[in-house]
Amino acid sequence: MGEYSFKEDIVQGEAGEDFVIEYLTKGWKGNLLEKKKDFTWDFKLRFKDGELIQTFELKTDVFCVPDTVINGRTIRGKDTGNIFIEFSCRGKDSGIKVTQADWFVYYYKFLGELWLIKVDQLKDLIATNDFKIGVGGDPGSNSSGYLIPRKKFRDKFLVRTQVFEEAFSL
Repeated sequence: MGEYSFKEDIVQGEAGEDFVIEYLTKGWKGNLLEKKKDFTWDFKLRFKDGELIQTFELKTDVFCVPDTVINGRTIRGKDTGNIFIEFSCRGKDSGIKVTQADWFVYYYKFLGELWLIKVDQLKDLIATNDFKIGVGGDPGSNSSGYLIPRKKFRDKFLVRTQVFEEAFSL
């Protein structure tokens, strides 16, 4: 894991949140009810003519970048192959340990992928596996999280690929 700029992370995170909200409101036919700026959840949507209300915790990853071919040369991207599920930051419980969301969404902006999982299923996945722990975040944050190998556990998530193309054609 690396060290990142918190201010830049916030801007990227909010842009990712807006994109995912638009994707879910169009693709899943939801209506945005509320956005929050605390640890409980990030946004709340209403589905099925008001019968179902769901909350979402969203993480936007702008550090995974696919390989690119320019003039016949492959420029290697960067990708750890993991989903980083934070559980501690600045010496306090955070992320998966404190969220009250119904859904956890991981948005890979440059890979064009959304990985969705119900929070209770994610907690069960973590409890029944011995995932490596990664450390990263901004200087001094001492953020820690579970490193879930994406390929190995893809079947546990609802994965939407090419979300840029899909978002506005659903």
